[in-house]
Amino acid sequence: MARKPERLSYRTRTREQGSGLAALVKALSGDVPRVIGELSTGSVLLGADTKRRARRGPADVPYVDAGHEHAEIACVIRGACLVKMGAKWFEAKEGDVCIFPSQLEHSDTFLKRSRSYSLLWFSLGNDEIGSHLTRYSRSAGFNVLFRTFCDTAVSAPRLMKDLSDMAASGPVTGASLVRLKACLLELCSLVLNHSLQMGAKERGDWRSKMVDEVMEHIRDHYPESPSLAEISDHVRLSPNYLCSLFRKHTGQTIFTFLNSIRMKKAEELLLGTTLSVKEIAKQTGFRSAHYFSRTFRRIHGTSPSVFRERHG
Repeated sequence: MARKPERLSYRTRTREQGSGLAALVKALSGDVPRVIGELSTGSVLLGADTKRRARRGPADVPYVDAGHEHAEIACVIRGACLVKMGAKWFEAKEGDVCIFPSQLEHSDTFLKRSRSYSLLWFSLGNDEIGSHLTRYSRSAGFNVLFRTFCDTAVSAPRLMKDLSDMAASGPVTGASLVRLKACLLELCSLVLNHSLQMGAKERGDWRSKMVDEVMEHIRDHYPESPSLAEISDHVRLSPNYLCSLFRKHTGQTIFTFLNSIRMKKAEELLLGTTLSVKEIAKQTGFRSAHYFSRTFRRIHGTSPSVFRERHG
């Protein structure tokens, strides 16, 4: 039996959030400005219509990011990886900038399991700008080192419109490259200044806050059977990184937690109502009574009907 991951201790979480913030500041003050300074039209991947030759995608990618309302930019600051833009996969190497307009399905994964890479992300919503630093390695998997959001209601819509306009105009040219560099420098400056001014309370344990937000979302929406893409979009983090973070900090997968919430509600309905098994399955978000009964039996060792007879 696989060893169940343990929740990180408070001391470990505190140490990690401190080193994660330092890594983010280092990337914003050194790595990203270097990428911007050396940026050329050939090192920009702009949406699904990028002119770079598409690559064969990986044989099996467990999680693919759905399109969402906010736009994102990923700067490759270390190594190389595969990025998915729409239906196509492309290789992105150190120094490249990937632009994902809103609603564009996208994802990232390794070229080879043995090859590490790091990405610095900017996320542009309607009233805030977010940034997070991600790193993949064979030993640690997909990890988010630090994440923060700036309340920039004035800048965010304007920058998001600039990106949308660039994406709509096609491949990056000399003039649009200047605009892109200016946009990236402004994003970098906004997030860096915010990060440097953050107090201890603002830094907080952002990982625990994100996990709590995921749990709250699942508790509120479990009857709708939320998909991983929907949960990831809610917290604005790619599924592969979110799954790794959630498992590392809770010792269970997102779907194990979702099923535990469903099962708890199902037990209440079995013992406290006369609803049929089919209706209980529907109210707890299962796609069929058969799947509900099979899941219930796997967890409780007995069928829902027998459980009701024994404990009702």
